[in-house]
Amino acid sequence: MAPYKPPIPAGTTPGSDEFHEALEKDAKLAWEWFEFYEKNPKDFLRECVKIIDKNGELVPLDIDNPKYVRAQNYFFNIYMRNYFSTGRFRAVVLKARQWGCTTVTKGIELHAMVFSAYHRALCVADDNDGAEGILEILRDMYDNLPRWIKPATKFDRNNRIRFEGWPDDSPLHKTLEGKSHQNKSWMRVETAANAKAGRKWSIRSFSGSEVAFWPKHAAKVLGGISQALAKTAGSIGVLESTGNGWGGEFYERCERSRKGESPWEFVFIPWYWIDEYRLTAQSKMELDYLKVSFAMFCRQVKKGEYDAAQLSRRERSFAADHGCDGAQILWWRYTLDDSCNGDEILMGQEYPAVPQDAFIVDGYAAFDPVALMRQMEDVTDGALFDLSRDEDELRTLIYKRDIKAFDLAENRRGRIHVWEHPVEGHEYIVAVDPSEGAESYVEESQAGDNTAIIVGDRTTGEVVARVAGRIVPDQTALLAMALAYRYNMAVLAPENNAGFGTAIIEMGKDYAYPHFFLDRVTDNVMKTTTYKMGWNTNNKTRHEMFTTARADIRKGLWKIRDSMLLREMLSMVFKHKEGGFVKIEPTGGSKDDVCLAFVIMSRVNHLLGEMEKNEEKKDARKPLDKKNMLYGEWQRLRELEDRPRRYSPW
Repeated sequence: MAPYKPPIPAGTTPGSDEFHEALEKDAKLAWEWFEFYEKNPKDFLRECVKIIDKNGELVPLDIDNPKYVRAQNYFFNIYMRNYFSTGRFRAVVLKARQWGCTTVTKGIELHAMVFSAYHRALCVADDNDGAEGILEILRDMYDNLPRWIKPATKFDRNNRIRFEGWPDDSPLHKTLEGKSHQNKSWMRVETAANAKAGRKWSIRSFSGSEVAFWPKHAAKVLGGISQALAKTAGSIGVLESTGNGWGGEFYERCERSRKGESPWEFVFIPWYWIDEYRLTAQSKMELDYLKVSFAMFCRQVKKGEYDAAQLSRRERSFAADHGCDGAQILWWRYTLDDSCNGDEILMGQEYPAVPQDAFIVDGYAAFDPVALMRQMEDVTDGALFDLSRDEDELRTLIYKRDIKAFDLAENRRGRIHVWEHPVEGHEYIVAVDPSEGAESYVEESQAGDNTAIIVGDRTTGEVVARVAGRIVPDQTALLAMALAYRYNMAVLAPENNAGFGTAIIEMGKDYAYPHFFLDRVTDNVMKTTTYKMGWNTNNKTRHEMFTTARADIRKGLWKIRDSMLLREMLSMVFKHKEGGFVKIEPTGGSKDDVCLAFVIMSRVNHLLGEMEKNEEKKDARKPLDKKNMLYGEWQRLRELEDRPRRYSPW
């Protein structure tokens, strides 16, 4: 049965100026329409809310606008289904550009603010320009509301709008029953640069704009806001963004939502859902892309009779897999050259056809994306383990070098992800990128790093185990040493230049671990060579590390089944820095700790291989454990074996 719709004033149509003028004069009818609009948000947006469109014209916010009907209706229907069934709306929106997601979201929040008492809304943008743009959208909507339904504003600060109910001359000020409707709702707009955004209030609506471009502490911001956002009926939460590389908080939330692991619903809007994205005019500029007439091109695309040379591989996919017509393919081709300078990666990020397109890195990828995506096909979660011994027992085992006693216990919340257990006769490397193990902030803009441990099998070329998380240095030392003993007395290579690897190095010295990687330090002035325990990362070695790792990935020398490692590698790009130099860094707020541990492991493996080749040329019979140039002063450690060892906790 169709919902009740109040009478329409004679000689008017809903949404017209005459319609709203008539309601100003009839308090009873105005209240009936108020109650109708409260239960029918789409009618409210179409008939009461106006926005400035791309042509600078004032137009109704019509969800059924033919240009955007498929995208906007899809998003709005999800909102209606969730909001009116569960009373709550939670969505993570991965989108193509310019179909009105932010505008529709502001319209939904405006509806909640007008029709609810004390509805507090918070919007967080990626930067100041984004915040100003969102405030402009909201102000345009408010300024153009019909007078009879337009709440009064007590104050409108630079970043907040507050409603104080309706003025005395409004037909809604008092109902026929004598009730007053003073809603006292407000919306505040902030930027993600503020790590404490939203923590001070209890809010009923939250929207995050361009979340993929938020600073590194995005997880901290969203964690605080999530606690402030009401869980009761009537609450709204929307995170929306275009993609910005693999990894980062937005990517992680998209993945969890897509897999059904989060109460936030995943919403993807591809570019071809937007009817505006097509070229139909037959200008010379457009026809330069075609070898036949525009009409003939469209017919060939529709029937699938095009020459393979006419369409690129991706364009053929649009036609075959997504049903795109000639006008849409021509728009994509023209926009690729006009707006993205022929960069298909950037085009996919701004106008994705599938979710994976949006997360391919922007900029020049450090690692071969094709090679990494092939590895993605074999990704598995790995079994979760933790150390089966307490700290004192571990120290005793390390002292005794009881390799077989370093067993692991299955734990679904364990820190150690294991893909392969140690195999007798195989050689392993344990590489460590240590951290302080806690969050830190520099002007509230830098989140603390993770500690990362990677175990690589030199014999098979596989990443067999990984640890990642905020782990304090002394615990990192225990984990690294235990894994090194467990994996056949592996070569242990902790990064030593940050200072956090000191605990591992000191433990290695105290317990005379025989397979420590020694970094060769040459003094060109004094003509001397010394060795330092652990791996030192500097401008020179960082370049060597990444050069080796990039070549290994391109050649397929390492098998990786760890999705976290692959995502971090996919997010690494070359970035131009001040002074004209280029540095490899993550994009999209991603972390790089696991990737750096892998890169250290790859370089150490390369150096060990070179050393073994050189040693084989000198003496093919020399045993492996005496090759002390890079991973152990074997003779010194053998002498230490002869002295009484003592349990030496730090």
